[in-house]
Amino acid sequence: ISAVPISIICGTIYLCYSSVMSFISVYAQEIHLVEAASVFFVVYAASVLATRPFLGRLFDLRGENYIMYPTILIFAIGLFILSQAYFGTILLLSAVFIGLGGGAVQSCSQAIALKAASQHRKGITNATIFMFIDFGVGIGPFIFGFIIPFTGYRGLYITAGVISMVCVLAYHFVHGRKVS
Repeated sequence: ISAVPISIICGTIYLCYSSVMSFISVYAQEIHLVEAASVFFVVYAASVLATRPFLGRLFDLRGENYIMYPTILIFAIGLFILSQAYFGTILLLSAVFIGLGGGAVQSCSQAIALKAASQHRKGITNATIFMFIDFGVGIGPFIFGFIIPFTGYRGLYITAGVISMVCVLAYHFVHGRKVS
């Protein structure tokens, strides 16, 4: 199915996002930023919501590469910022970057997959992309849980950031280079 390659990219980004969902509270306790972490997902959601009206229009006007390359990088930068958070404002800045990047990657990946799908396969295309997202979110904590004893939480977020950076190259080879 044509949706599988872009779904793998999106699922991998959400595998990295699962490290935030699963371990942010423990990480915040470790770095003494529990108060800032209590509004992390509010800031994350606000940044996702703020970008939705503009992303669709930019996607249509400029094309998918114009959105996907920078937003995957923005997501990775958010993870790197999170790994270096020593102040609440930095932790919340990471939420902005992760929200901007993660939200855009999900919606644009879905649009890319649906654009390529024939009318009678749009349902299965949607199911495919969400299956990969769910798999990434589900398996991520299990995988990253094995990494934490060796890297700590800061190293976990650096690792997730590196994996996200690899997704830029993967996107290029599975889809980006084919787009005019």
